[in-house]
Parts: sequence; C-alpha cells; structure tokens
Amino acid sequence: MHVHSVVAWTSLISSYTDHGLFVDAFACYAEMQSEGLSPNAYTFVSLLKASTGLESISEGQAIHSSIVKFGLEKDLFIGCTLIDLYSAFGFLEDAQASFEALSSPDALAWNSLIITYMDYMQFEQALNYLRQMQAEGVRPNTMSWNAIVLGFAEHVEEASKSFEFFSQMLDQGVLPDGLTFVSLLKACGTLAALGIGKHFHERVVRLNNSDSSESGEMIIATSVIDMYCKCGSMRDAQLVFDKMPKRDLLAWTTLISGYARHGDCDHIFALLEMMRMIEMKLDEFIIFNVLTACSHAGQVLKGTEFYEDMSRVYDGISSGVIHDNCLIDMYSRAGKIAEAVMMVKEMPFKPDHKTWNTVLAACHFCVDFHVFHHTFENAAYSDDSDGSPFILMSNIYADYDTWED
Repeated sequence: MHVHSVVAWTSLISSYTDHGLFVDAFACYAEMQSEGLSPNAYTFVSLLKASTGLESISEGQAIHSSIVKFGLEKDLFIGCTLIDLYSAFGFLEDAQASFEALSSPDALAWNSLIITYMDYMQFEQALNYLRQMQAEGVRPNTMSWNAIVLGFAEHVEEASKSFEFFSQMLDQGVLPDGLTFVSLLKACGTLAALGIGKHFHERVVRLNNSDSSESGEMIIATSVIDMYCKCGSMRDAQLVFDKMPKRDLLAWTTLISGYARHGDCDHIFALLEMMRMIEMKLDEFIIFNVLTACSHAGQVLKGTEFYEDMSRVYDGISSGVIHDNCLIDMYSRAGKIAEAVMMVKEMPFKPDHKTWNTVLAACHFCVDFHVFHHTFENAAYSDDSDGSPFILMSNIYADYDTWED
C-alpha cells in the first residue's frame, strides 16, 4: 500500500479543517497515525483548530497531550493556537499555561493572551500582560492596542477607557488601522457620545480616502451608521448609508435596526421595499427588527401583513420561534390577547416559557380570567425553574382585587 508523506496528510487535514469538515480532519489524522507517521507542528495546529470547530475540549486536550509528547509545546505557532483553543472554552488558566510554556513569546503570542483576557472582561490582568510585554522588550503593535480599545468599547462602564488607550497608542507611535476606528466608534455608540463620534467619523473619512479596501470602507461605514443610530442621530445614519457606493446585508441590517430602536416603521418599510427591488434577501435579524419595531410602535396591521407576506414577497423566507414570539408580543402589547393565544396554539413548534410569559404579562390588561388562567398554567409548567409566572399572577390578582380566586 502506498504511504503518503506527513506533508501530504497535513495538507489534507488542513484543507478539511479550513472547510469546516472537522470530523474528516480527525479521520485523516487517524489514518496518518496508522501509517506510522509522526505529525509536525502544522498538523497539530490544524487539529487544534478542528477541536475548536467541533466544540470539543476533550479532543483539544488530547492533541495538547500529543504535542507535549512530541516536545512541540514551545513552538510559537502551536502556542498561539493552544491559547485560542482554551480561550474558546473559557479555560483561562490553561491558556496562560500554554503561553508560559513558550520559550520566547513574540508579539502575536502576547496579543493572543491579551485578547483572551479582554474577551472575558479580565481587564486588569490583560493590562498587566500589556505592561509585562513592554517590560520584556516586546513592543505592542496595532493588534495589541486594538485588543485593549475594542475590549473596553463593548462595556458601558469601561467604554471611556477606549479613548484613553487610543491616546496611549498614538503617544507610542503606533499607527491606528480600520479596526481601531471601528472599536472607537463602537465605544461612542456604547456611551451615546455623539460629539466624539462625529470627530472619529471625520478621521475615518480621511482614512478611507488615503488607504482602505472596498470591504474595509464598507465595514467602517457600517460602524459609523451603527454609532449614529445608537446616539439617536438617524438623519446622520441615513446620510452615511445613502453615500455608500456599495452596501452589504450588514449595512442594511444596521440601519433597519437603528430605525427599529426608535420605532420608525415608515423608514423601515421604505428600506424593505428598496431591498426587494434590488433583490437583497432578508435575514433573520432584519425580520426580528421589523416585527419588534411594529410591536413597540403598535403597528399591528403592518406587522401582521409583513409576517404573512414574508414567504411570498421576500423569496420564500420563513419565520422561526423568535419571530413568532415577536408577533405574539405585538398582539399582546396591543391588548389582542385572544389573537396572541390563538397564534400560540397554532405555532408549528412547541412554545417555550418566554412565549407564554409574553402573553401572561399582557393578561394584566385582560378581564377574561379564563384566558388568564389557561395562559398561567402553560407558563408555569413550561419551565419549573422560572418563578416569573407566579409573580405576574400575584400582580394581576392584586390589581384586580381577586385574591380570593
């Protein structure tokens, strides 16, 4: 039988991993072992990535043991991938141990560790590693600072620190890139800091005019739209959207989400019509935003028509439980309890406790205690660990002075 080389097997394993065929990657590895071949660093890196893809920490730990057996734990490429693996599962101590096994970690290894701790909101530890990195003579690069700026940007209590570390980044002579400004715009949106957001918008316009790919420009423009939406400046968000030479689904979704946040159904349906005309398909998130906006704005007729026309008008798209819950919420908010209950009964899948709780909360405005009791029983028994149905029930009884019932 012909025996393949390690390079050939590794190439095949890597290809399977890159295409999401993780089980096949491990099957190849088993065949490779049966031929008596020893894996190299690239083999292990692909297998570690496959373990992450499979969401199997046990497979990853087994590969890690093999790495130690072959004496490759000090390899930088392997070390960074191990950090990523353990980070994906929240095993921070193992990620740290993998880093410490490296004999001479480079900027990429330091960045992997910093990103891990920022992702898990271990901010002080991440900053300690940034300082330690500098103390050991490794200069933080753009990726290092981006990890810090982005990590803070996503949390309202910490978002202002993004600007502080951006200043430090510039002071150290490190040039920002597109991701830096995406992160800063995110911080502005988190804080609803419109003035600062406009400042960074002006800076990214200069960045786009000087050096940015088409896809990079689209990502930054979408981030600007998102910032304006979260700051409540829908006019500016619409202007940025209108000036985009090319728009992907995320740009449409971001603007629609902004209008949904403000309950502006007219603009949402105008955008939907534009999407239909250019044959841009909707995704589940857009459907959720449309139905949520209709619910909060009390636009029951528009919401119902959109829901019923989805498969016909929007190229066969179908709803899921999250969208049915939105429609039920819309009926409930409008006081149409009978319609909400009827929809729950006609759902093609079993309603969850959130569905029943939505209807139960609306029963506060319903004088039909038969409907209320039926809804309460289903809400209470759909999730034994959730006590909210009993709280809702007691509040309704108290408001209607019907404790004796």
